[in-house]
Amino acid sequence: MAARRTTAAARKAAPAPVSAVAAEPAAILVADGEPLIRDLVAGLLTDRGYRVVTTSGEAEAVAALAADPTIALLIADTALVEGNGWALAVRAVAAQPALRVIYTSEGETSAAMDAGPAGRFLAKPYSLARLVIAVADTLAE
Repeated sequence: MAARRTTAAARKAAPAPVSAVAAEPAAILVADGEPLIRDLVAGLLTDRGYRVVTTSGEAEAVAALAADPTIALLIADTALVEGNGWALAVRAVAAQPALRVIYTSEGETSAAMDAGPAGRFLAKPYSLARLVIAVADTLAE
């Protein structure tokens, strides 16, 4: 039951911003090697009105970014099925310099962010409300 309260709180946390280019919801790429977390985050953000693409590995994420240049935010876990979030962010931002990044990790700290482009850091486990706020704040920057 606590998870439902957290999810409900997260859904009320902040409205989904729209992209500056069009009146469509911002597009987000969620790259996480853990299927349960990836699906939970995607569902939450979709419920908030965002358009979400999910991947589990670095190469798959790079391909998704190339296929959809409207993606405005990358949420990258540092431990992917193939590759890592730091290397993914380097490749992604090199290809799309305006791309914003949120890193997530269970074992690393924000000090490790020197390995990739500037971005926000969320240590796992994070609350869904904190994720929703971080997404809204990052997209508003």
